[in-house]
Amino acid sequence: MKRMVVVTALLMIPLSASASCMKYEYSALNSMSKEELKAALRANNKEFMNSFEHGAMYLRNRNRAGFDMQDRITRDCIEQSEQIKRVLYHKYPMPGERKKSGHDSI
Repeated sequence: MKRMVVVTALLMIPLSASASCMKYEYSALNSMSKEELKAALRANNKEFMNSFEHGAMYLRNRNRAGFDMQDRITRDCIEQSEQIKRVLYHKYPMPGERKKSGHDSI
């Protein structure tokens, strides 16, 4: 039992030190409500800002490995944010816009 606690604690250290954006599958995003999508986008943007700030800190300290890790996380956050926005604006268009279907005439 004692060994399991130590192993669990050791596994948690790298995860907390290098947090990253939540990864959502397209099908999971598609099944979310508007409020859930907005909450996911807010959480993703918050993690993006944290990653960006940590990357700047690593850059100031000339820590290339840390900067590269944060840069990867930042890029993942950007990609995830774009995917969330695509689903959000496709399912819930902005007021005044309408969904485009394949049957619309030009």
